[in-house]
Amino acid sequence: MATPTRSTRPAHPAPAAGGPSRILGSEPELSRVRVESALTFDDVLLVPRHSETHPKDVSTVSRFSTGITLNVPLVSAAMGFTAVRRAARLGIGILFDSLSTVARCRSLTDAYRESRGPGPCVLIRRVWLGEPPRSRLDEQLDRYRTYTPRAAQAHWGEEDRQLVDGPDPATVVDGLVAVARAVDADALNLRVHVPGVPPASVREQIVGLGDEVVPRVRDSLASSGAVRT
Repeated sequence: MATPTRSTRPAHPAPAAGGPSRILGSEPELSRVRVESALTFDDVLLVPRHSETHPKDVSTVSRFSTGITLNVPLVSAAMGFTAVRRAARLGIGILFDSLSTVARCRSLTDAYRESRGPGPCVLIRRVWLGEPPRSRLDEQLDRYRTYTPRAAQAHWGEEDRQLVDGPDPATVVDGLVAVARAVDADALNLRVHVPGVPPASVREQIVGLGDEVVPRVRDSLASSGAVRT
């Protein structure tokens, strides 16, 4: 799920890991929030089976941005200054990983804006309403460390795994609003994906966050003038 903090143009975050999501973009004409359903790659399973469709009859060509067409619609994100400036020149938005510190994300956002990047800056944050499954989160982080370059890990920091959590909705709302403002992000992508957590618990989180947190984050940012026309 996500909620916008800047009204520029609708944000279209890249597919991201982590269970069923709600994506809230922005309508620049109305400066309003719209709610849509979205799927991450964990939500879709392609099962091999017989098909009468021949590869020569299929095209995977996609328009990635202005002036860029990809034969295979796959892209990767790099959390560096050169990468965000290149994205700005190409008219592509940027998507921050979920573990980078607020300071790192803000420095990259500033570099993107200074390069006149027109796309959305989407901040990913892991979120949990109530007591989070910290042991599971630690296991998840240990797993990430096995394949993430040390240079990237240097920007993770020690801010409690970049997790926004709290015992009640108000605490989580305050945390999300603060981090969105600090990074100057256009949208928040909220994740509750934690390996080993029962599906029922994940669904409970999604429902609770969608009902009690996301609307209040949206209203708080809008009322404070964080949504810009």
